[in-house]
Amino acid sequence: AYPVPLPAINGTAGAVAAVLIALSSNWVVYERLSWLVTALGRWSVGAVRTLFVRTLHFPPTVTLVTMRGLIATDDEMRTGLSYAMLAPEAAPAEVRGESLVNLGRFEKALDRAFSMPGARAVALLIDSPGGSPAQSSLLHRKLLALRRRHPRVKLLAFVEDSAASGGYYIACAADEIVADANSIVGSIGVISRGFGFV
Repeated sequence: AYPVPLPAINGTAGAVAAVLIALSSNWVVYERLSWLVTALGRWSVGAVRTLFVRTLHFPPTVTLVTMRGLIATDDEMRTGLSYAMLAPEAAPAEVRGESLVNLGRFEKALDRAFSMPGARAVALLIDSPGGSPAQSSLLHRKLLALRRRHPRVKLLAFVEDSAASGGYYIACAADEIVADANSIVGSIGVISRGFGFV
C-alpha cells in the first residue's frame, strides 16, 4: 500500500500546515519554537508595560535608597585612617560591619531612583552619624540637582536611629524629613577630634 498523498495547499494555509507537520515529527524544533514564542510574548508584554508607564506615568512608584553608615570615601578607609581621630561611634565602616556612604557609591543609584518610569517619590532612608563634610556636601548638591531635574518626583528622607552631622546635611536636601521621636537628628558643624570630619 502506498501512502496517500496530502492535498496541495497553497499560500499561508500551506505554510502553516507544513510547519505543523514538521513540528509533529520533530520535538526539538517544537521546544525551540515554543521557547521563542514564549520569550517574544514576555518581551512584548514588558515593552508595552514600559511604554504605558513612560507615557501615562502609571502605576505610580516609590523607590527606596538606603544610606547607612559612616560618610567617607573608600580611599579614606583604605589609607588606614586612625580610629583615635574619630569619635568612638564613628569608627570605620569595616570595623562596624556597615557600608560607607559617599557620592561614588550612591550616584548611579540616585540617578536610577529619580528616573524610574512612573516615579512619584524617592524614599531616602538615612542612618548615619556623619563623616566627611565634602562627601556630605556632594551628596546634598546631587540630591538638589536631581530634584531640579525631576520636579514631579518628591524626595522624602526617613531617619532611623540617627541622621547627625553630615547625615542631617544630606537629609536637608529632601522635601520632608520624617523621624521618630527618639531619633538623633541635627548637629551640623559640631566639633570633632578628627581632621576633615564634622
